[in-house]
Amino acid sequence: MCYPSLHRLVSHWFPPREYAFLAGVMHSGYIVGTVLALLCSGFLIDSPFHGGWPLPFYVSGALAFIWLPTWIFLVSETPKTHSYITMGEKRYIEDSLKHTENGALSALPYIAALVFMFLLTPIDSLLINRGLLSIPRARKLWSAISAFGKSILLLTIAYSPPNHRGLIVVLLVINVALSSLMLIGFNLADLDLAPPYAGFLFAIFNACSTLSGMLAPLIVGAFTNIYPAEVAWRNVFILASAVSCLCGVLYVLFGRAELLDWVLNQHANRPDILYHPLEQGNSTDSWDQTLEEIPVDPNEPHYSSKIC
Repeated sequence: MCYPSLHRLVSHWFPPREYAFLAGVMHSGYIVGTVLALLCSGFLIDSPFHGGWPLPFYVSGALAFIWLPTWIFLVSETPKTHSYITMGEKRYIEDSLKHTENGALSALPYIAALVFMFLLTPIDSLLINRGLLSIPRARKLWSAISAFGKSILLLTIAYSPPNHRGLIVVLLVINVALSSLMLIGFNLADLDLAPPYAGFLFAIFNACSTLSGMLAPLIVGAFTNIYPAEVAWRNVFILASAVSCLCGVLYVLFGRAELLDWVLNQHANRPDILYHPLEQGNSTDSWDQTLEEIPVDPNEPHYSSKIC
């Protein structure tokens, strides 16, 4: 819900020429938050206060309570309804924006992505659990559909007539929806390759992914300064199509979704950490038995793997 809400605010508060800069700030913010949260959580868990491990939850909850009233009192949907904005700022923003209601249109890609995820996530689980697809092949399947599908759509958009706006909007909506398939594709690489280090790896992956958000506005700006608008945007979509296709090819050829050898060697005596019972052909009962055989420190909190 956060991203559709933020994009709704952006459409009312910022002129179009500032969208690229704001997108970089917005999308890098949660990366910085993830990195800081992981670093701080490690220190909090090691502290003796309140048993250590509950502290990250308490601190996160406390920060949310501090953030919520601040957001409610300081943020408003439009400049017109803001209590503290100056008349000069209000006039600048309102004169820079088109006064059209685009909330529903802005939400369409996210609604489509949500529908895709609800439909395909159970299919992915069914194919894996019934042995029709291995985990590596499932990851590559969804990643390939996403990358190559987006590549075709972006290329189609590049050569679509400018007056066919409805078609272009539909293609862009489907393009964003296909991006959601990455969530059940290579986006799970940190969990597949090294589960004990998933949090750390995910933070690094996300930090690296912000490079595209930083480079894209620079490339678009360079194209629009050199070519006429229509030619410039055609080149932008062609380049994006090529990058998406290249990423798909690289992942299909070289991508992995199995535990790395050094992770297996380092945690060979901890099967509770290397949780791949389905890949090893174990049933749920045998996995529970494996967990029960692991020695547990009575001074540390632990949970049973059985629900009832």
